[in-house]
Amino acid sequence: MTDTTDSWSHRLQIGLLLGEVIAVLGFVTAANFVVLSIPLPARAVVGLPLLFFFPGYALVSVLFPARQFRTRYGALDMFSSGIDGIERVALSFGVSLALLPSIGVVLWVLSPVGFGAQVLMGVLSAEIGLGMIYGAYRRIRLPRNQRYRLPVDRWLSELWSGSVTKGVLGTAMNLLLVLSVVAAVVALGYGVLMPYGSETYTGVSVLTQSGGELTFLTNSTAVTAGDQLTLSVTNQEGRTITYTIVVMIEHVEHDGQRTNASTSEELRRLQTTVGPGETDYLNHTIAPSTQRSNLRVRYLVYRGDPPSTPTVANAYRTVYFWLSPGQPPSQQTTTRDMRGR
Repeated sequence: MTDTTDSWSHRLQIGLLLGEVIAVLGFVTAANFVVLSIPLPARAVVGLPLLFFFPGYALVSVLFPARQFRTRYGALDMFSSGIDGIERVALSFGVSLALLPSIGVVLWVLSPVGFGAQVLMGVLSAEIGLGMIYGAYRRIRLPRNQRYRLPVDRWLSELWSGSVTKGVLGTAMNLLLVLSVVAAVVALGYGVLMPYGSETYTGVSVLTQSGGELTFLTNSTAVTAGDQLTLSVTNQEGRTITYTIVVMIEHVEHDGQRTNASTSEELRRLQTTVGPGETDYLNHTIAPSTQRSNLRVRYLVYRGDPPSTPTVANAYRTVYFWLSPGQPPSQQTTTRDMRGR
């Protein structure tokens, strides 16, 4: 009878452990869909645990697969190599906060021109998935009385005993407390993930090849007709947008006080569809029909189709640089990542 009970207890522990892993992986999969596809307010519900809890929880599961023992008097054993539930939760938040900037630095080194939300979500999902699976493997290898598991049976027992001893009012108060904690977590996630003032923008930058890598144009970058250029378009508008970019060449005159474009000519048009939080890179060349000096290349960015007469005044975003040679007096080669005009 004892062997049968132990066997069922062991199976129950393994089932709860696998259920925990499946539940976390299912949440991560659903969170990826929500964060990448659903409007901003809904992201706060899943964004907080996905960013600030589960990455650390997965790593802590690998590092500390054992639970903390209790002495025969019921006190926690301070010399145990395991950790209790409170320490596990605290470490999960702390380790997550330490992992996020580290992952960001690594991604920035691997991609100097930046990365989108999709890449970050993929890296976090991979870390959580691998950590949960390997952590479960380490816990299964431990003796049953040492491995950590979620104390679901104790939670249910306390909930049931509380409902019996405290009655309907006590049970209602417990449920109200749980709902209050959930509401606080959702509110905190909303505050963390929602941009201040619901700021949305489109970032546009001109890049060039340098040493086999894409780099931003600087004041010392010489760009001539026929050079290979890349226009990066970053969508932080919260929805998928189709952009049309009108490339203009302007002949600029400087009268000592102001710089004015005396003539302008449309060179070409570029078009791309960019998802929320993503960046697309448009490779192209500039081939003006004139060889005059003081030429400036300007990109007029529109959401959707541009008007019949594209101008700086009706463009959604603009960015420009000077074409060498021909840099006007007192001017420098300039390119900007535009959030405004």
